[in-house]
Amino acid sequence: MTLGSGGSSVVVPRNFRLLEELERGEKGIGDGTVSYGMDDGDDIYMRSWTGTIIGPHNSVHEGRIYQLKLFCDKDYPEKPPTVRFHSRVNLTCVNHETGVVEPKKFGILGNWQREYTMEDILIRLKKEMASPHNRKLVQPPEGHVFSMRDAEMFSYGVFSQRDAEMFSYGVLSQRDAEMFSYGVFSQRDAEMFSYGVFSQRDAEMFSYGVFYMHVENAQ
Repeated sequence: MTLGSGGSSVVVPRNFRLLEELERGEKGIGDGTVSYGMDDGDDIYMRSWTGTIIGPHNSVHEGRIYQLKLFCDKDYPEKPPTVRFHSRVNLTCVNHETGVVEPKKFGILGNWQREYTMEDILIRLKKEMASPHNRKLVQPPEGHVFSMRDAEMFSYGVFSQRDAEMFSYGVLSQRDAEMFSYGVFSQRDAEMFSYGVFSQRDAEMFSYGVFYMHVENAQ
């Protein structure tokens, strides 16, 4: 969203933009069949949101309530949020294993513009449910959800294969990620890492208690 006149424009800062979206979400959207709100009021970056969609009439989704997660990283709204269904759903744009809405198959995410909002995403998803190629698809039993591990991974921004592998080793911080890149998985590996032990020769020195001697001087 931009403000200005006379051909000039001012970009609304990220947090102001999200505060506007939060206020709109709290007031209610349209007929109430889509809604959203922030998950953690203490998160100053306002990253994690929960959305709800009530399935459209005259479709297999009618009467169903779908919950999904939206993750607005620090580059939002320049880049779209990552969107993931918590409720299991069968849609052509949704990954059947993780519930992630795939940008390549969902136009608003694939062709994102700064002016788009979370409300726009939810409304488009509801329209997708009513589209000819989705409205009659066989659905999972109502009430089924994607796994808790997927949900936890999502909350940490785990979206790629490498991220998933790192997550399985408990790699959640920047330092953890750096350790992971060196193959640091065990307690001893972590201790070696803290002393800057990365090479085979360093490891030998470490095993003899040589911690503070610079490699060039360790003869």
